[in-house]
Amino acid sequence: MKGFKKALAAALTVTAIMASWIVPVFAAPFTYQGIPGTITKLTKYFIVNENVTLPDVTFAYDLDPIDAADVIDATGTTMAVVQGVDGAAVADVTFDSDSDTYTTVHTGDTLTLPAGMKYAKADITLDFQNCTFTEPGVYRYILKEQQCSNGAVVCDTTEKYVDVFIEDKNTTADSGTLTLTGYTIHTSDDAPANTASTLSDKIDSIINSYETTDLYVGKKVTGNQGSRDKYFKFDIEITDLPAGVELAIDLTNASPSVGDNDATVYASGTDNPTSMTADTDGKAAATVYLQNDEYVIIRGLTADSSYKVTEEAEDYTSTDSDTTAFAIGSVSFNSKTVDKITDTDNDGTISDEVYAAGFTNNRAGVVPTGIITKIAPIAIVGVIAAAGIVILVIRNTKRKAEEEA
Repeated sequence: MKGFKKALAAALTVTAIMASWIVPVFAAPFTYQGIPGTITKLTKYFIVNENVTLPDVTFAYDLDPIDAADVIDATGTTMAVVQGVDGAAVADVTFDSDSDTYTTVHTGDTLTLPAGMKYAKADITLDFQNCTFTEPGVYRYILKEQQCSNGAVVCDTTEKYVDVFIEDKNTTADSGTLTLTGYTIHTSDDAPANTASTLSDKIDSIINSYETTDLYVGKKVTGNQGSRDKYFKFDIEITDLPAGVELAIDLTNASPSVGDNDATVYASGTDNPTSMTADTDGKAAATVYLQNDEYVIIRGLTADSSYKVTEEAEDYTSTDSDTTAFAIGSVSFNSKTVDKITDTDNDGTISDEVYAAGFTNNRAGVVPTGIITKIAPIAIVGVIAAAGIVILVIRNTKRKAEEEA
């Protein structure tokens, strides 16, 4: 018995010693390894009148995480939306007169092109490579286009929502790997559904337009002394344009150059210009030469720009179109020769505004009463001849009467 007790005590001592050797091992808490975002893109479409040169313009954007107050908790039908992480960026988009333009919509382009318009396109690059996402979730950003410095460009400054979807594709309880599964860009702030569905407000492009109108400048000659083949000199000045913008001058209804005739005081062969370009102050000027019933079209005037049309009437009586309207074909010239381009009907566009200005030049002469010098000798001969005939008739009548007596 005594030996058994000793053996038990020894065993317990060994067990205690061995237990002291055992170090408790606890599983470390699982932490995802963060992953960076990638690049995604939208298409920028820029629409202008097909007769207008594409202006120099830069579109800039802000891309920021939503505010903390705008996060959305999950529901039974929608996913949770969290703040995007810092680091997202978006590059500016620039167009100029050398940008490619298209008058028909190319396959794959998602826009409706109105008649008489053309468009240019470029990528809007959203860069999330400097963002590190550390948990599964829907990370939301706000994309906003800044107002362009070119006031003639209609910018889309409404906020767009960019959702970045991060998922854990590994369903094992003690491990996981984050994966970026995609981006959606949409116009509402609704949370995405947690079932497969198609977003009705999803977008893949932002469309901008360049709002312009045309100025018609015409000439009418009247009077019996007015020369219909005479060329009159017109000076056209347009101010408050975007600096550097080029305006096309349409000569379809005008002579390309001054013709050779006795009535015109300008050198024959003087060319009519086909364009005019605004300087750094936004001023463009051109001189054109017009005959009776001719007109030019200045294309690309912008909202709030102003124009002034003057002419050298020489020895003609000149009346502007605001005072005396006239028509050349289907174009009615009844606008002021000095005016500002405005949205007079408040419909948000100036493309439907009509500006047709010009001058009627009259020169008339009144034929004086009495004998006109150039035909007087002929008239005198006629009178003498008539008098001779009368005398002969009288003599013959008298002689015949005497013979019968």
